[in-house]
Amino acid sequence: MDDSSVIGLRVLSHDCTETDISAKYIIDATSEANVCRLAGFKTKIGRKFDGQCQTYSIVGIVKNGNGELEHVYRDNGFVDTSDCFEVSRAVTKGIKELDEIGNYTSTDDNRLLSIGSIFGKREGVSIVGEDCLTGEQMLNFLPVDKPLFYTSSTYDTHLYDCEFETETVQEYQYFVKDILTQPVPLGAIVPKWEKNILVAGLGMDIDHDALASVRLKRNVMRSGEAVAIAAETAIDECCDVFSCYDKIVEKLKEKNIYKSMPEICEIGMNIKEKVEQYFSYESKDVRDTATYHAARQLPKERLLELLYNDKTSVCAAKALAMKGIPAGVELFKNEESRGAIYLLGKINKHGEYTDLLCERLSGKFMPTAFSALVRNAANGDEKAKKVVLELVNRDDFSYRLELNGRKNKTVLERSETFRKYVKHFLGV
Repeated sequence: MDDSSVIGLRVLSHDCTETDISAKYIIDATSEANVCRLAGFKTKIGRKFDGQCQTYSIVGIVKNGNGELEHVYRDNGFVDTSDCFEVSRAVTKGIKELDEIGNYTSTDDNRLLSIGSIFGKREGVSIVGEDCLTGEQMLNFLPVDKPLFYTSSTYDTHLYDCEFETETVQEYQYFVKDILTQPVPLGAIVPKWEKNILVAGLGMDIDHDALASVRLKRNVMRSGEAVAIAAETAIDECCDVFSCYDKIVEKLKEKNIYKSMPEICEIGMNIKEKVEQYFSYESKDVRDTATYHAARQLPKERLLELLYNDKTSVCAAKALAMKGIPAGVELFKNEESRGAIYLLGKINKHGEYTDLLCERLSGKFMPTAFSALVRNAANGDEKAKKVVLELVNRDDFSYRLELNGRKNKTVLERSETFRKYVKHFLGV
């Protein structure tokens, strides 16, 4: 350090010899923003509610039904990846679980042969940057200042307690099946108050709600290319990256990394003009995605008009429910889907639908109905509160979860954590 600026790195080798390396720019591509942490810059981890990150995995090797070796992973739980003792315990626990199971995939032919040494993390420590890509920007396709590169991937959350995520994340999870193409701002790679360290990969300032898409391999690799070009350009121009942004963009375009017009979801871009077409589409995925965007882009008056058209009424009713307006709830209240149950909970302001939600506490929609009742109880629904507390206080209370939708593959048992969260939410 020279005053408040980082001017190089001191590298400690395996034989404990130290080597000083000076540099005009340092790129921190570690998965835990290690360079920034060592330099004393502010960092953060996990979601705002409780600091929890996405699940970690332990990788194993199986012989699949075709007689081929295949690497597979299994979600093993939650861990603070910045705590070396917690990570060590997590690895031991994960290996033990895999060893006990022996069987991983959906048929008995796929046998676990060995357990690899790979600890798969999805989220960890990140910087507090000059700018941040938020979930609201990512999931609502909002613009960012000084786009550096664009993501292109699904929203891969590995969430197992979606009810403790933001409303935007919950609604996106329940309704949208899309590839996300969203810009990452230049400021997300620059630690606050420091201009000559840049960050690539998981250490960028991407909030928890947006990371589920940005963290995927293609986007992490893209970030490395973009950050390297930004550093090279700043050195050539003898300035910081903000001052030569236009020249950085020129070089990114030459490398086909930067897109001047992002290929954002077609439905989201055209919902105002084509809402009737999307609402009456044969594919439920298209209808649900259109519902999500319509709730955010169309005024209440337009949705009420669509409510009285037989072809568009159900989607309009759901979009209104997302806005907290119960008009048309009769059109979807008995629908067997996570999205419909979530919306029942959202508009259940005075306990009108508490009994209906309680009926959903058995079967595959139990987690969604349970989370809806928790929110209702927190908002003063005494009947929902009684049902929730009776359920979590039972000795056999179980919140069983599935891996990527595969049936009968319980991967996490979160009973105690949910008991703690529920009682915290309800002030018990």
